[in-house]
Amino acid sequence: MGSVGSAVGTLPASVALHTKLLEQEAARIVQSQGYWNHAVIHAGQTTWKHGDAQPSLVTPWFPGDALGALEVDVQRAMFPRMVPSLWDALAAAPHGDLHPGHLILAPARDRFALIDPGAAVYIDQRRDTGDGDVALVFATNLEHYPVLPPYYASTRPGVRPRTHFEAFLNSEGGFTLFMGPDADTTVPAISNVNAILGGAPRATDLLALGVMYYRMLTRRHPFYADEETPPAWYGVQINQGRGHAPPHALAMLGRGIAPPRDIEPRVSDAQQALCMALLDLTATSRAELAYLAHAAAS
Repeated sequence: MGSVGSAVGTLPASVALHTKLLEQEAARIVQSQGYWNHAVIHAGQTTWKHGDAQPSLVTPWFPGDALGALEVDVQRAMFPRMVPSLWDALAAAPHGDLHPGHLILAPARDRFALIDPGAAVYIDQRRDTGDGDVALVFATNLEHYPVLPPYYASTRPGVRPRTHFEAFLNSEGGFTLFMGPDADTTVPAISNVNAILGGAPRATDLLALGVMYYRMLTRRHPFYADEETPPAWYGVQINQGRGHAPPHALAMLGRGIAPPRDIEPRVSDAQQALCMALLDLTATSRAELAYLAHAAAS
């Protein structure tokens, strides 16, 4: 599982919170209905031999290599072949913590398993006491979710990342909430965070695939100017139903993305087309993305 963030800064770790996060992770694996080639063996409390009961999630061990452990030329060759199946897998269930270490290729390279999804747990600490914080605690990685937080649930095809970010700011769909350590604001109600998707993956996961492929092709990040750049959604504040983007978000989205071949001349037309379709979120269907992937793999 990736790093854990919260709408109200860092929350104290607790057994109850860890249990909810693992339950959410297990639920996403089950929701994938086999499209991830993954399963849950056990989810719940486990009592160790010399200790108290602790939350645990047990899943199968997959022989093979993580995509990120392969030589970059092999990654470039394998990734387009995986894209149609990744569309199916991510349409079946949102992942929220995609990176090359969570894609495990079988030794024969004929299938892969998608493991270790992120999780998002809404916490309202006002229910018992009438006072306290509300938060969405979530697990993800910042490298592959630079524009939209992983719980942003829109699946609208053909909508550019900047438009999605503006929708996120304006609380469309009830998925927007404060992100950042110092702002004084409230968290709107969050609905359908775990809704079953119909037909298309979340924009956040498709964009994560684009980041992965861009880095395979160029060894650079398409959005971050340097290692210190925070994601665009970090520091967003919501006041009276309208969001305010921090300066670094506007700078990130205003820079544009350098086409991969501007950085690496060996990138083919087809590889660039697939990469930019993922990063611009312009592919409107599985068939369109599969066509681009087939050309890039040829």
